[in-house]
Amino acid sequence: MISLQFAEKLYLNKRNFSVSNECIRYDPVTQFIRQCHNLVNHLNTPAFEEISRAYIPHVLHLRNAVVHALQPFDSNSLDLDRLFARFSNDLCQVTEFPEYIEALYNNLTFILQNPLNPKLNWVQKTLEDLEGEKSVGVIAPSYHICTDSWIQEWTSILDSIYENNNLIRTERDIRNSTWDILIMPFGGKRLSFLNHIYRGYHSGKLYVLYYKGEAKAECQNPEPIKLHGQKVSNTLPDPETNISLRDISDEEELLERMFWNRHRETAKSKLIDEGDEDYFVPARLVLLGGNRLVYLSTEKSELVGSLDDAEGIADSFCRKRVSQLREGEYIVLRTGTNYDLVKTIADEKMERDNVKASVTLGWKDMLKKALNKTGVQKFEEYLRQNGLEVPCPNYVKAWTGEAILRPGSEERYFILLNTIRQCGVWESNDTVEELASKRWKEMLKIINYRRQAGFDIRKILLDKLGNILSEATEIGDELVVNLDDRFPGASISLFRIVDIDKKDENVPASRIDKLIEIETES
Repeated sequence: MISLQFAEKLYLNKRNFSVSNECIRYDPVTQFIRQCHNLVNHLNTPAFEEISRAYIPHVLHLRNAVVHALQPFDSNSLDLDRLFARFSNDLCQVTEFPEYIEALYNNLTFILQNPLNPKLNWVQKTLEDLEGEKSVGVIAPSYHICTDSWIQEWTSILDSIYENNNLIRTERDIRNSTWDILIMPFGGKRLSFLNHIYRGYHSGKLYVLYYKGEAKAECQNPEPIKLHGQKVSNTLPDPETNISLRDISDEEELLERMFWNRHRETAKSKLIDEGDEDYFVPARLVLLGGNRLVYLSTEKSELVGSLDDAEGIADSFCRKRVSQLREGEYIVLRTGTNYDLVKTIADEKMERDNVKASVTLGWKDMLKKALNKTGVQKFEEYLRQNGLEVPCPNYVKAWTGEAILRPGSEERYFILLNTIRQCGVWESNDTVEELASKRWKEMLKIINYRRQAGFDIRKILLDKLGNILSEATEIGDELVVNLDDRFPGASISLFRIVDIDKKDENVPASRIDKLIEIETES
C-alpha cells in the first residue's frame, strides 16, 4: 500500500518535475565515439560478415565503457587497455583496418594519459553544491555495459562525495521510492525502465548527463499539468543537445541483438535435447545473477517477487507471465533433488481423499497405443483433419505424460478422444461424449489439488523467506530454501533476474527451466 507521505511526494514531484539536459562537450570522447562508429560501420558489411560477429561487440563494449564511465578513465574497473586489446591486435592484421585501429589507439592513449573524467567533475560539483540537504538517486547503466566492479567503484565514489545518495540499477530500485534529484550520467537510450524515470515522478528534478555524440533517449518532458486552474510549465530540452552522429542508436540495438544471439548459441550448445521424443514450446531466455541462463515457457506463469523487507514479502510474491518479469526481481525455480513437489503434495492429498488420478488419466494409455499404432506424424494429421491444430507433431506426446495434464479446452479434449477412437484402440465402455465430459470434470479436480499444493509450497517459502530477511541475511544473486523435512534434499532457489530477452523462441520442451552456466568474458 502506498503511504500518504509517498503519495504527497509524488504529487509535489509531478507539480515541479523538470529535465535538465547537460551536454558534456569533450572533444577526445566525442572523437572516440565517432571513430568507434566508423569502425563498426566498416565491419558491419557483407565483406566482413565472418569477423563482424566476433569483433563488433568488443568495439562497442570499449566505446560504452568510455562513454558511461563515472570513474577516472585509468580506473582498474574500466581496464580500457584490455578492452582495446580484445580486437585491436587481430584487426590490425586485416588490410582495411590498421588506420582505424591507429586512430582509436592515439585517442585512447590521450584519454588514459588525461584520466580526469568530465562527467565525474560535473557530478562532484553538483552534489557538493547541495550540501547534504536533498536526497539524490544516481542511475547506473544496464547489465550489458557495467560490471560488479564498476558498481563497487561507483558506490565508493558517490559515497565519498555525497552521503545522501542511492545507486539505481533496476526498475525495482526505483519503484515505490522518491528523491529530490535524479542524475542519469549517460544518454539512457537502451535503459529498460526509462519510462519510470521520465514519467514516474520519482524525482522533482532529472539531470541527463551525456557527451556530444553520445546516443540519448528522445523522451520529452511530460505535458504541462494544470493545478487549481493554473498551468505549470516544465523545462523543455535544449535543442542544441540533440545527437550529432547519425545511427548511433542502431549500434546499441546491434549490440543488444548480438548479446542475446550469443547467449542463445550458448544455451543451445550446453543443453541436450531429447531428439525425436521432444516437442517445441514458445519460450524466452532469461539472464540470472551468478552468470546463469534459463528458458522460461511463455505459456505458463512463474512465481516472482522482491525481497525488500520481511513484513511485506507475502504481498510481493505473485505469479507473472514471462513478458511481465522485471530486472531486479527474484524468480523461484526448483533445484536440489528432482522432486516435483507440487505433484507429490497433490498426490498425497488425493490419496487421503480417495481420488484416483490413475483412473482419471487412463485415457493417456489409449493415446500412447494410438501413437504406437499410427505413428506421431499420422496421428497429428488425423487431429488436423478433425479440427485440432498442434504446434508440431511431437507436441501430441506431451499429452501422454502429466506435465501437460490435458488439452486447453473441453472441445479440444473431445477431438483428441474422438481421434483415439478412430484409430481403433478405444478401451472404454463409455462413448466419446460420456468419457470426455466425465474425465474433464475429474481432471479439473486434479488441477485444483495441484493448485492448492502450489499455495502450500508458496506459504512454506514465504514463511522461510520472512525468517531469513528478518535476520538481515544477505541475499545476493541466489538463495536456496529447503522447503520441508518430509522431502529431504528437495529445495527451491530464488534467482535475481538480470535481463530478459524480448524475443520469443520455439525451443524443445526439455530445455525449459534448466539452468545453464555461462562463462564470464575475460
